[in-house]
Amino acid sequence: MGQQAQGLRYLQQALQFAHQIKLPYRAMEIYQVIARYNQQMGNYQQALTYFTRYDLLRDSLALLENLRLMNELEVQYQAGQKDQEINVLTQKSKTRAIQMYATLGIMGILIISGIVFGLQFRTIRRKNILLNTQNEQINEQAEKLKLLMKELHHRVKNNLQIVSSLLSLQSNRLQDEDARRAVKVGRQRIEAMSLIHRSLYQQDNPNLVNMREYITDLAESLMESFGVSKGELKLDLCISVAELDVDKALPIGLIINEWVTNAFKYAYPNVPEPHLSINLQDNNGLQLLIQDNGPGLPAAVWEKPQTSFGLKLVKVLSKQLNGTCSVQNQNGTTFTLHVPETTLKKAS
Repeated sequence: MGQQAQGLRYLQQALQFAHQIKLPYRAMEIYQVIARYNQQMGNYQQALTYFTRYDLLRDSLALLENLRLMNELEVQYQAGQKDQEINVLTQKSKTRAIQMYATLGIMGILIISGIVFGLQFRTIRRKNILLNTQNEQINEQAEKLKLLMKELHHRVKNNLQIVSSLLSLQSNRLQDEDARRAVKVGRQRIEAMSLIHRSLYQQDNPNLVNMREYITDLAESLMESFGVSKGELKLDLCISVAELDVDKALPIGLIINEWVTNAFKYAYPNVPEPHLSINLQDNNGLQLLIQDNGPGLPAAVWEKPQTSFGLKLVKVLSKQLNGTCSVQNQNGTTFTLHVPETTLKKAS
């Protein structure tokens, strides 16, 4: 950089000296060299200035040369050809002037366009930087919200487990068997909700429940609650729905809890080889089937469950999902729930 700057100073001194001793051709060449130097260094404004001076001086020298030729022609061809040559040279001068002005105009337009484009580029770059900053802030807030939701589900799960433990302790002090069963059923409902929040705490998305994992844990929890080992019950789970929003997963989990609890209480006591099947699939909406091989549920009990809070809860939860449920008695009891696709889309 130091040598280039020193070279530029020498060129400027040479230019000044050329003007002093009246060497226009040398001055024209120096203008061209300085202009190319500024162009290489990125000083486009200075480069344009020196190129303009170079063009003007070159055109002036050319014009002087033309005038000299005109004078020679005047001497050679006398008065008859004098006017014709003057007109030709004058026309050439005008043409050169027009070309020079056109060149200057085009260069001016290019310079203005470059300035406008540069300003637009700077504006767009600033907006992009601002958008990137805002996106980073949004992502950071979303991550914090995700952590808060996980912590919330974790605390709710712990609180529900505490309530379940308190009910368990309370049931041990109860003497009435019906009261003990009622507390047991209540504990299982709390456990069903607790499993939901445990699944949400473990998921990357704190609003989606892994249904295969959740229903498996729920069924195993019910078996453990009623003292049924895996060898005593043939359990078939077919869960093709991967994930559900918590607003849909929770009522479905409570419905499964109530129906399977009812099966353990009334369907299997006199069945030598109990069988339970739970199927959750996507069939123009959401379809849940729960089947056992017990004696069946009387139609009157299903239609008007006066004394069964569990069956009433199943119907209320089905209505909450805008679903339709039905019961069939054929080689046991089959409960069917269908939730329309429009309800699932609203949830999503």
